[in-house]
Amino acid sequence: MPVDVAMEVTGMLRGSPRRYFPPFSWFERVAHLVLVEFLRRSFAPELVQARKVDESERVRILGIIAELPEPARKCLEKLTHWTARFLNYSVLNPHAPNQDWADNTDTIKILVDAALVGSEGDGLDGVAWLKNREVGEIVGEFFFGVADNPFRGNEILLPENWDDNVGRMPDAPSSPPEP
Repeated sequence: MPVDVAMEVTGMLRGSPRRYFPPFSWFERVAHLVLVEFLRRSFAPELVQARKVDESERVRILGIIAELPEPARKCLEKLTHWTARFLNYSVLNPHAPNQDWADNTDTIKILVDAALVGSEGDGLDGVAWLKNREVGEIVGEFFFGVADNPFRGNEILLPENWDDNVGRMPDAPSSPPEP
């Protein structure tokens, strides 16, 4: 419930000369946040350090996205919106045909080199996907905004340390051996 609605309901906005004092729930929430942060820093400093590393990685990736050439950023936005279509469905790591979102092969190469997308196949005939959950969350934050990011907490993309070539032998032949 918004604060102004709660204050109207309790009669605090009807021109009374009384000063506004925040409700006890506000104080309780602040005290809870302070205690949790104190406990986290005291008993689990490695979690605080991991959170700092995650934040610096987030800032780094946001900087990479901001510095992309405009055509590459627009293509990344198309890929992000294409991938967002599959949120709340039983799909894992959807692969977008490059011709649906990319304008040329240079754009694909720029995004793959920036480690924002994974790609398979040649040029516009191949497919691509957002690299992993962490990158997807950050890209979603960039294009949808922090409050409206549909990728936050969603498991449609692969985990961060997932190898793109899982299940494939690195030097496996493309055709079966001759009998």
